[in-house]
Amino acid sequence: MVICIPYNISFAEEKTIKLSIPDNTSESLPANMPENYLGYYSSGGTETKGVTFVISEVHYDEKELKISVIQLPNDDYTSVVDNSIEYSADNRGDFDREIETASQYGDKVLGTVCGISTITDGEGSNLFDECRISENRNGASMITEFYIYSLPENLTGEVNVELVFGVNEDLNYRFPMSDSIYITVPVP
Repeated sequence: MVICIPYNISFAEEKTIKLSIPDNTSESLPANMPENYLGYYSSGGTETKGVTFVISEVHYDEKELKISVIQLPNDDYTSVVDNSIEYSADNRGDFDREIETASQYGDKVLGTVCGISTITDGEGSNLFDECRISENRNGASMITEFYIYSLPENLTGEVNVELVFGVNEDLNYRFPMSDSIYITVPVP
């Protein structure tokens, strides 16, 4: 696991993990890493090189906080699919279609979870009800955008977001390779 943390992003849990300086030549990172990014979480796999979750944008415009995360496979023969929702046997149609689409971009499809665990303001008020999520496929990768709507007068000091990332290689809705990153966004 490789994690790069910029100035205003920190770990949600206290633990000792080596922080790395961004290095696009690293063997474990995808070749198509964007040039400008705020941070990333990279998780290797047992059958594949895994996935890198790139935090590409954190923007607050006085009405809405937008956080963009790009999910990039770490090798050329895999693609990713949102595996955060467990479907019943009779309701797997949408998920099966998504796997079929992802399979067009790689021989191996990895299940991922990219979500928000908690969202609070500076006083600890829950903002989760104000959140909406958009996911779009971009070839073998996925782009997840989180929008948290809140007017400045309803916020106190900052917005605290805990992002959770996970990867599984067998599409079974369990994420043995997962972690979370805590982002604090100052609000003017």
